[in-house]
Amino acid sequence: MRKSPNLRSRTRCSLVLVGRIANNREANYCTNIINAFLKGEDSVKLRQVGIVVGFCAIAVVGIFSLSIGLPKDDKTIAEYEGGTIGKKEHDAYLRIMQLYTPGIAGQLEDPKFNRTAVLQNIAFEILAARGRNMERGDQRANAEKQWEEFKKQYASIFSSNGESLQDRMLALRLTEAEAIRFYENQIYGDLYLKSTLKIEDLKRDYKLNADRHYFDRFDLNRIFIANVPKDSQIRTKAEALARAEEVAEKLRDGGSFADLAAEYSDLPVTRGEKGLLTDVPLYEIDSDIHDDILMLPLNEISKPLEAEGGYYVIRINRKSTITYDEATEMLKESYVRSIEAKFMSEELPGLIINLD
Repeated sequence: MRKSPNLRSRTRCSLVLVGRIANNREANYCTNIINAFLKGEDSVKLRQVGIVVGFCAIAVVGIFSLSIGLPKDDKTIAEYEGGTIGKKEHDAYLRIMQLYTPGIAGQLEDPKFNRTAVLQNIAFEILAARGRNMERGDQRANAEKQWEEFKKQYASIFSSNGESLQDRMLALRLTEAEAIRFYENQIYGDLYLKSTLKIEDLKRDYKLNADRHYFDRFDLNRIFIANVPKDSQIRTKAEALARAEEVAEKLRDGGSFADLAAEYSDLPVTRGEKGLLTDVPLYEIDSDIHDDILMLPLNEISKPLEAEGGYYVIRINRKSTITYDEATEMLKESYVRSIEAKFMSEELPGLIINLD
């Protein structure tokens, strides 16, 4: 089934990221990758999807890695090679998960969810310990920096209901020290996982995704003429095409994209942007016109490009491609996620000694 016109995302990713918050256009892709990880998607597929996210460094490690120390009176609920998980420790882990992923609150009474959460807690305690053993220096300062960045971003990500971060942490009985340890473990876990990377794997992944144009970025103007505009009578396909051709002709005669977008475009977001998108990746553009975008010469007004629901008129002002050097960190983050998935499915079961 063909997709409806791809509107530019205006949401923020309600997930914690490794050292940064995903930008608007990548937020929805973050959620997709997390879901794919939790469902056990194939690791190669995860790497490919992960690259689409661009600089969105998904913190699957982050969501499931908190070491707060085992209280002396804590009941052990899991034992693994190298350590244990206590009931109070795990409860605190679940609370901090709720800080970053509020949607899990409704699953906390589900035994299956809790068992999975214990396994994930164990997995990333192990990965964090391996990172600490690499002697890459104290990461507390980096953890504190990431926490401060999160605090600044919190209002735009989670506080649509007006609840401040301080209020949220009080409700969850969390301290800043616990949050900082969360980031510290996250950093150590990633240090270990990145140490297992091979340059040839990164170069292979870069070529794979470059061939699919996932690293291409565009500055472009667009106007969309819908078959079914809001607050108007339904147009026939022929009428929509004629209107798109009229717009294209006016643009070729020197008309302003901003003015014509305000007058003609049937996408509110397009009118709000005055028809302009900057540094937009191909995957954010309506998939129905990908081939046309790739073939359209710079600074040329396109013919009406058919998509589901109507027609686009496009002009590409600039095109660039992220180089391998520029993409290295992005590639590492994506590849690390596949290594995590492999660890969870292949190595972790052999490290579990006991689960209550």
